[in-house]
Amino acid sequence: MVEPASNQNPSNQVLFGESCHIVASSENGPRGESSLNANDRDRYPNLILLCRNHHKIIDSDPDAWPIERLHQIKSDHEIWVETQLTESTSSQSDILYSGIVNSAVDYLRLSHWNTICDCATRGLLYDIFVSGSDDFISLVFKTNWTQEKPELERTIKNLSDRLEVFVKYFMTLSYMREDNIWVEDKKWKGHPNNDCHSLAEESDEWHQKRLDLLVNVVVALNEFADSVRFNLNPNFFLLQGKFALTDSTGFTNSLNGIEYLPTDYVAID
Repeated sequence: MVEPASNQNPSNQVLFGESCHIVASSENGPRGESSLNANDRDRYPNLILLCRNHHKIIDSDPDAWPIERLHQIKSDHEIWVETQLTESTSSQSDILYSGIVNSAVDYLRLSHWNTICDCATRGLLYDIFVSGSDDFISLVFKTNWTQEKPELERTIKNLSDRLEVFVKYFMTLSYMREDNIWVEDKKWKGHPNNDCHSLAEESDEWHQKRLDLLVNVVVALNEFADSVRFNLNPNFFLLQGKFALTDSTGFTNSLNGIEYLPTDYVAID
């Protein structure tokens, strides 16, 4: 955390942060029970940078802040740092493009894509992703494009369009549960007076089409990432690899978990 000095000179900023142990430096400390030896406890993989307040919070309640949770927090932050594009450039167009790409990472929770996509494959869509998609779509719609990087602009607009079609179609046969997750509306199954046969066919059609539309989002995401790497940042999501269509429960594969790497768009009627 950085607090500027009173004269507001960036060179006089003061860093407030502490290098903290995930597994305690000694066995008697918070989260101290571990097979790590004394040397490994002081190495980078076991250290996390925190402000003083949060350092005290996590060490005062190690049950609420176990080793696994701290490693996940550290990993998530490192991915976020790696994928953010610098805006320290004299090119106004690069500032514009970088801002939109950074917004895509944040709004669409791209650092957590496997979880978002895995749930979407099963017919579960986080509302935070739905609202983030809306924000991204609105941002792209209102952007004054410079046309200096036409291929990058095309992939951004294409991603926005594919997201909009997917999310809107998902909403046609779903409702939001109390846990802020959108799921298929199956209330018709409990009403004997309904035409269950036609409603079941509608449900099957919805599941297949939303999966096809999700495939198109994944293809658009990878085209977008490739274009960002070519035009702005060669390291953009490089270590994380391609965006996949994740199906850990085997919803699409006879209950056998699988990951797909679709490369072609599905034609939608």
